[in-house]
Amino acid sequence: MQPFITQAGRGNERNPQPLHAVQLADALLRIQPVASATGLSGATIYRKLKAGEFPKPVRMGARCTRWKAADVRAWIQAQGGEQ
Repeated sequence: MQPFITQAGRGNERNPQPLHAVQLADALLRIQPVASATGLSGATIYRKLKAGEFPKPVRMGARCTRWKAADVRAWIQAQGGEQ
């Protein structure tokens, strides 16, 4: 069984996104799977995003931000994380 990622108190307990979603080519990822896949905290991801050091997310609404799984995987590879 695949592990599920949730954010306590953020309303995602009903729809957790499995970590293996990072492997799907066209998946749009929430912050928690991105943080788990990269080993970075959400705050660090947003800090790197502001500095231009992390892939830009897709804004799907005023309170809905997702990252393309392919962009996150490419960033991990560029960091030397996947061989």
